[in-house]
Amino acid sequence: MARRINWLNQALRELFHHCHRLEKTSPERSIRLEQEAFQSVEILKEFPLLGRAVPEVVPEHRALLIFSQSYWIIYRVRTKMIVIAAVVSTLQDFTKAWESRKRT
Repeated sequence: MARRINWLNQALRELFHHCHRLEKTSPERSIRLEQEAFQSVEILKEFPLLGRAVPEVVPEHRALLIFSQSYWIIYRVRTKMIVIAAVVSTLQDFTKAWESRKRT
């Protein structure tokens, strides 16, 4: 059963923040990141367990590595939808990045 995709506003803001940072040095990479993020998420409709489970950091969420293994898309699988919760750079401390977003 194909699920629909629901991007949380904060996850979209994080994606566009990463794209904006990349755009300063490499507009092509910025465009590729945005395209790959949306394309990868579309694949989750049919293969929702594609990403790895990360219960030690984000209970009930999964993480999909994208864009030359430089970013994590953090998502939660629901019965009828995939909820995209965050986009985190692999250069960030994953746990700290997740914890800091809970306070905002």
